[in-house]
Amino acid sequence: MKQVMQRVGLTKARFFAYHGLYPEEQQLGTEFFVDLVVRFKRGVLGSGEEDIGKTVNYAALYEIAQTEMGRARKLLETVAEAMLVRVMEEFPEVDHIHVQITKQHPPFGGDLSQAAVALEWSK
Repeated sequence: MKQVMQRVGLTKARFFAYHGLYPEEQQLGTEFFVDLVVRFKRGVLGSGEEDIGKTVNYAALYEIAQTEMGRARKLLETVAEAMLVRVMEEFPEVDHIHVQITKQHPPFGGDLSQAAVALEWSK
């Protein structure tokens, strides 16, 4: 029997936060969107089992994103890494993690509506 992989995640979860290298970003804050998606081996197909303990609860992923977005940092890479590490610790069954943080209207001039940082991890 072939193994089935399952994905669970958040897409475009919106947060207002104070991440940024520049002092005005840390004082004024801005809007961010977070994608946090995990992949793991699914149990037996066709079992009809509905046990939240056998999957990754996307509400728990949201809590991780919310907590880490609430901790102001200079680099989005640091925020994404903190999310990735927490998911690894809380869900050891996960085989792959994708975290992307998109900043709306980054303040460095020019006509740019978004900037993004993404991290991927696989076993």
